[in-house]
Amino acid sequence: MRLGAIIVFGILLCGLAAADPGQEHSARGQSLYREGKYREAHDEFAAGYEASKLPAFVFNMAECSRLAGELDTARSEYTKYLALEPAGKLAPLANQRLAALPAPAPLSPPSPGAAQAAAAAAAGAASVRVAVTPPTSVGVVSSGGVS
Repeated sequence: MRLGAIIVFGILLCGLAAADPGQEHSARGQSLYREGKYREAHDEFAAGYEASKLPAFVFNMAECSRLAGELDTARSEYTKYLALEPAGKLAPLANQRLAALPAPAPLSPPSPGAAQAAAAAAAGAASVRVAVTPPTSVGVVSSGGVS
């Protein structure tokens, strides 16, 4: 199915004039995609999108991100494609891919100690006192400890 989506994209570009600035990026991106070089293909499709503003490039960027394991980026790109072309030829597949992505990992809350330290820092920011005690010995930290 991966190659099928890229081939669909290639067919969509067939109607473009030879002078289209995105066509060269499309050809290079498809070649890299077939070689499994998804990050490099993504870069070509991104350049093609910048040059032509064709939403199908964004779909291909999402496919490359998904296959490269960059799922948050893929999610963002599928969403962008659907915003650009909600009824486009690739919209059903984009919706299917988006639904199949695992839910994003929840952000972990800060540790209680970090929250207390931040609150204390905010409360004491107006009146900060620093006590300096001269060191009794000076050492250099290395991988083996202090020397």
